[in-house]
Amino acid sequence: MRGQNLKKLVLILVLLPILLIGVSGSSGEVRLEIRYYDRAIYYTDSPIYVKVEITNNALDTYRFKLADVRQFSLDFSVQTLRHEELEHSDRYVMNRLTNRQVYFREISLEPGESYSFIEDLADFITLDQARQYRLQARFYPELTTRTQGPVLSSNILSLTVRPGGMRDEIADYIEEETGNILRAEALSPDQVVAYTIRARQHSQWEKFFLYLNVESLFLRQPINAERYRRASDAERRSLIEDYRNRLQSQTLESDLLLLPHEFRILRTAYTETEGTVEVLEKFRYSDFTELKQYTYRLNNTEGIWKITGYDVRNLGTE
Repeated sequence: MRGQNLKKLVLILVLLPILLIGVSGSSGEVRLEIRYYDRAIYYTDSPIYVKVEITNNALDTYRFKLADVRQFSLDFSVQTLRHEELEHSDRYVMNRLTNRQVYFREISLEPGESYSFIEDLADFITLDQARQYRLQARFYPELTTRTQGPVLSSNILSLTVRPGGMRDEIADYIEEETGNILRAEALSPDQVVAYTIRARQHSQWEKFFLYLNVESLFLRQPINAERYRRASDAERRSLIEDYRNRLQSQTLESDLLLLPHEFRILRTAYTETEGTVEVLEKFRYSDFTELKQYTYRLNNTEGIWKITGYDVRNLGTE
């Protein structure tokens, strides 16, 4: 019995270092992660800033070298969906081939610490064709010298690059905060009204019209409704388009076009298909501030609320 216990003890002592190594390896590692620093719509002639982050998830201090000329520490791999590798940029090639002394810093990361920096992808890769790509980074802790050391590989990002000439054509249709193409979302009535007012404050016309039922606004005036009733389908489309253009060019006298300095949602009420939103809007002038209460009317069509009309009540000045 004692012999069996002794064998078990010896076996445990032999396996203990292996078990500890397994625990250490599974508890964490050094991780390289990339993400877009300013997520936006990218073009062939625009910078693409990538945030590179090194995180020490291991149990021990992690040390690495970071070159002042980043091309000696970092590289990017950009492939098409057909796995065609893109060439390096002239700047990358010039920096790598120039006979120079490589200056670097030594950095230490304690367990749980991270170090990050931002690079323009154009300094590494030539992106002159509009298409979809896969982007991955490689980091060389001991620099990219002839005696190649360890390499850290990052996660893979999807990258869509559009033609440079498209920027001005579609700029008005891009959501600046997210870089996504504008499209109506299933917002609540008060959110729709707030979105529209903010768009007017910043003269963002495509946003301004996104939740406006221009046809309903046009038909609010009896003279317009009569013209619309007598018009053909093509003439009706022309009338609505002309009305929209006159709103955007601000050649119409409309309370909808007034530019509020600030606003506050007072009350929201709605059913499944109809809603009203009351808003206090303030208009600042040189020596006074005018107050107006707007009551916006909205209709819900296929889950999207749109403004179909409004009333205005003057509340004086302050």
